[in-house]
Amino acid sequence: MSNAVHGIGPVLYHTATYPAEFDFSATETTIIRKIRRLIGDLKELSRIYSDGTEFCSYITDDGHSIELENRGWPLYVSIDDVEYTDLSDPVVNGYQYLTFSGTLLSGSSNPKIDVWYHTFKFSDREIYEAYGDAMIPANVPTDCVSQDHLILQAAIDLLESMTADDMITDGASIRDDASVYDPSPGLRARSDLIDRLRNELNGLVEECIKNSMLALEGVLID
Repeated sequence: MSNAVHGIGPVLYHTATYPAEFDFSATETTIIRKIRRLIGDLKELSRIYSDGTEFCSYITDDGHSIELENRGWPLYVSIDDVEYTDLSDPVVNGYQYLTFSGTLLSGSSNPKIDVWYHTFKFSDREIYEAYGDAMIPANVPTDCVSQDHLILQAAIDLLESMTADDMITDGASIRDDASVYDPSPGLRARSDLIDRLRNELNGLVEECIKNSMLALEGVLID
């Protein structure tokens, strides 16, 4: 059967040589993928390429870093046809900058740059941390909490974090003579998604509590 049937996500870049941030197990990777699907944060592929004939605008002023256009994690990094395959060089800072030990600028020459990277709103590490931090209501018996509970709660937490950040940085409507920018439809859609996921979680919680009570002798539930 195909990878899709087995639930294996597609590989967007097939010759990655820069290391992953963390070596997750198959089970952990499945959890991360499920949460990504729930929050609509599937990884995409981007590339920064400069043939060296002119200055690359992605190089920062200090000459030591390349700024990614979107948050992401590198898969392949090559400067002047030399591949970089160690987490210590370049260092990924804030999922936004690749910082090299040496300068990228030498005299009047411009480097040849080829960087492929995955883009995302949340990294795999951030998503798995949200899963580990997920809190289920105190009235749910510990032995009843399942992976599905934690996945739904982590997805809700991440979406609420995203909404809070957007409200602070990009939540206001802007109108001028020529155009109108209104983020409210997108924020409303995300709020609807959070409500839907919370209803799913509440259904699982109620079922869990009911089953726990049914397991107690002498308890009758109408």
